[in-house]
Amino acid sequence: MAIEVVCLGCGKTFKVSDAAAGKKGACPHCGTFVVIAHEHSETAAGSDPPPPTAWKEGGVFPVSLGHNGPVHCVLFSRGGRLVLSAGEDSTLRLWQVDSGRPEMSLEAHESPVLCATFSGEGSYILSGGQDSNVRLWKISNGKCIHTFKGHTGPVTAVAFSPLGRYGISASMDKTIRIWDLADGKAVRILKKHKSAVTSLACDPQGELFFSAGYDHVLRIWKMNKWKSAGKIKGHGGAVLALGINADGGYLISGSADRTAAVWDVLKRAPVRILKGHLAPVHAVALSFDAALGATGGSDWTLRIWDVDAGKCRFTIETDQEPVTSLGFDHASPLLAAGEASGRIGLYDARTGRLVRAFGGAEGTVSVLCPSCRRKMPLPPAVVGHKGLCPFCGQAFTATAWLPKEASKAFERAMEAMRDGLFRRAISGFEEAISLQGDNHDAWIQAISCRLRVAADLEKSDDYPEAIDNLQAALALFEKARPWPMASTTEANKLAYDAAFLAARICRFGLSDHVRARRFGDIARNFISTTEVQDLLAHIPNGIPRAGSP
Repeated sequence: MAIEVVCLGCGKTFKVSDAAAGKKGACPHCGTFVVIAHEHSETAAGSDPPPPTAWKEGGVFPVSLGHNGPVHCVLFSRGGRLVLSAGEDSTLRLWQVDSGRPEMSLEAHESPVLCATFSGEGSYILSGGQDSNVRLWKISNGKCIHTFKGHTGPVTAVAFSPLGRYGISASMDKTIRIWDLADGKAVRILKKHKSAVTSLACDPQGELFFSAGYDHVLRIWKMNKWKSAGKIKGHGGAVLALGINADGGYLISGSADRTAAVWDVLKRAPVRILKGHLAPVHAVALSFDAALGATGGSDWTLRIWDVDAGKCRFTIETDQEPVTSLGFDHASPLLAAGEASGRIGLYDARTGRLVRAFGGAEGTVSVLCPSCRRKMPLPPAVVGHKGLCPFCGQAFTATAWLPKEASKAFERAMEAMRDGLFRRAISGFEEAISLQGDNHDAWIQAISCRLRVAADLEKSDDYPEAIDNLQAALALFEKARPWPMASTTEANKLAYDAAFLAARICRFGLSDHVRARRFGDIARNFISTTEVQDLLAHIPNGIPRAGSP
């Protein structure tokens, strides 16, 4: 039996087998990938597009030809013919640079692929996933050769040794592991980092590699003996990304302190501190000659820098989502930028011009589900209509996601916070959240401001209003969960501050200690440390302990 479905990409109808219901397919008219999920009445092909009842009734859902979610890693092949990308949708993809067409797609891991890299000669790919596994792929046949197991947390970065004998992986479990690619065994486990390791960069000359993480430190390692060769300090926040130029002379790092730094590897000293982002810098890259740098962050901008002058040459606003990954070609100023929308933009770094885009949903608007906060690309005609989220099944009215308006609200809130106007800042951050629900930087800042106001009120002995602000912060904590990897450190710190404040209020005998205790208990779920346990020990069962210090 055949059923007829409507493509919300072009509005035309086509027939499929009823066995295809619920499965992904391609529209024969426009090529848009759709999920076939609802039967529709007969409509002549080529007629005027029907009203958006397909989506209204939970039917056809357009899916990007590229990644269906954030792009966590982009990089060029050695010859510059291909771009490799790794995504939240658990896939690895290879793209032809000249045509923009996909060359290969691999269902690489059972969970999001967080990192990937080419081997030196370009025949193999090493990938790491949220499933804690590292995998080695042969490009010629798309087969997985080895799965390396041992990490106990998500794998955040991978690299090949220059001669290709070893694989290097970094993880949220605070370790770096060296793998023998021939037999699949870990030959060394490096444990110098005190917190999660977020990134790796390998010297192309083969003598050193570098790592960085949430402990604010860049570490240097000798590759021949797999031993520490020192560390570099300079950032005031977690280091979220690393990049290195073609001859290994310069390193670039991006941080949660909203800056990027270019380092002279030999001198182990900063060459330039690049300031301008309004939010954490999650992606960095250096051109082959280190003359140009690129940074991307949660403020929805891609910035291209003149490294020698330390000045920003171009600021490119990304209409879709924050820039999540960057990679320069090895021998040209071409720059690949991965976005949280799933799109990959290819830019000429000399002019800032967008040369080509891989994937992404063209001719659509992004609609945000208020329940699960995931985005879906839909035709503009759908806005204002009721429908079911294809991810969580909840009904809601489609409202276009407004990244520019959210960005402006966030900037206004940041300015108010810098001026010490924390209540005004709270309103601005919450406005940004309402416009862009997965802007976790806005969630972080809103919670931080709530706790700052609560602390000031506690010092003034205005306990009831202090508790009200704690409760509001608690609500924000719960709505924002689960916290993405890049926001975990900030969320943990705020949870500790919240637990500390809740315990302090209770120790002074506040009658409303039960609500404060609940906040402390939930805050403890975000970070389990001895300090929090000690703080909460002062308020067992919600009753302040007599004589507590």
